Amino acid sequence: MAYDEGYIRSSGGGLVKTLEAARFAADVLAEKNASDIVLLEVGEAMGITDVFVIATGRSRPHIQSLVEELKKRFRGHGRQRSGEEGLTEGEWVLLDYGDFIVHIFSSDHRLYYGLERLWGDAPQVSWTAPATQTASELKSA
Repeated sequence: MAYDEGYIRSSGGGLVKTLEAARFAADVLAEKNASDIVLLEVGEAMGITDVFVIATGRSRPHIQSLVEELKKRFRGHGRQRSGEEGLTEGEWVLLDYGDFIVHIFSSDHRLYYGLERLWGDAPQVSWTAPATQTASELKSA
């Protein structure tokens, strides 16, 4: 999926634009083999952000590579983070893009903190992982 610059929410964009950007973040995470990706619409309950993108990384280096890829891909579209936490520890990294927040966890930390349980009343945003090619498909391409 290509990211449409028109969907960058700077000031006063809409939820549709936010959802598009959050889905793009989920696509990037999926391309880099993050697992258990979930998008939650938390805006009505939270008030300071609209969407959580939650994913799991396999290891600290994997989590760090997921973060770097997201930062690179959004930077290419002029999208700036307003905050970043946890990269040094690499067990739970939070990237705050204002209208949506990306949470990347190790599997242990994701189970422990249970954001999906805490925000269980929040509607889940529909998102389908991009199709990936198998090794045999890549060889024949």
